[in-house]
Formats: sequence, C-alpha cells, structure tokens
Amino acid sequence: MEQIAVNLTFEAQKHAININQANPLEVSLIVNVSQTHYVFYRNTLFAQYEKNDNYTRNTILVQLFLCHRVPQNQLADVFQLTAQHISNLVGKYL
Repeated sequence: MEQIAVNLTFEAQKHAININQANPLEVSLIVNVSQTHYVFYRNTLFAQYEKNDNYTRNTILVQLFLCHRVPQNQLADVFQLTAQHISNLVGKYL
C-alpha cells in the first residue's frame, strides 16, 4: 500500500513539474482520483491533505503565506478561495 502511495506522489510531482514548465507558479495543487490534494511549492512536494481536511489545508495556506511569502492572490487562485478568506485565516493564526 505504501508503494502505491509513493508512486502516486511521484506521478503527481511529475505532472506538477510539466504544468509549471508551461505556466510557472510558485505553488500548484494536484488532486488525484482518491481526492488527495498534493501541494507543490517550487516543483517540490510541500504537503498533502485529504479532501475534507480543512484544518490541514488552512495550516498549509498560512505557512505558505507567512514563511514562504506567497501572495494571498496567488494562493486564492490555486486553492480556489477568496483572498479575504485567506486573510481571515492568517489573522486567526496571528
């Protein structure tokens, strides 16, 4: 089972690299068939979370904004949220 997860991760990473070569973004999001979300930062797997795990998603968003200085507008586009929602999350964290 772990080997399958590793293979899926590598395939998702290859897919993200191909996408980012055509359209370079610091952050990209890949969703596989089992609804696992893979977050890539500069073409490297940064984190992953399940579909309904909003707590983990929010933590990842705050880390990307505060630690890696990814703009809120870019995060909003990638995660399909509003910039105001991300701003509220960061405010709650601080």
